[in-house]
Amino acid sequence: MELSLETIEKLDPSALTKLINEWITQDFKKLLLVLYRLDVSEKKLSQLLAENKGVDAANIIAALIIERIAAAKASREKYKMDPSIIPEDEKW
Repeated sequence: MELSLETIEKLDPSALTKLINEWITQDFKKLLLVLYRLDVSEKKLSQLLAENKGVDAANIIAALIIERIAAAKASREKYKMDPSIIPEDEKW
């Protein structure tokens, strides 16, 4: 299943977990690519997987993806420039 990052952001947690389970069993490279593109911390993921051996890995990965997406949105909002403060002569 080919999905954009925007589509992944819109999935509810259970759908995301299901998709991650598919990637784990059928397309592990895709999972790694998504984790890389979203900049999910490899160290944090490894730590959480080691600490939660009895928990479904897809649930842990989904939680980290959701957390990372929320952090990225917050960062974009924090540093968003108000277009009204750009002088007219500097606008494109």
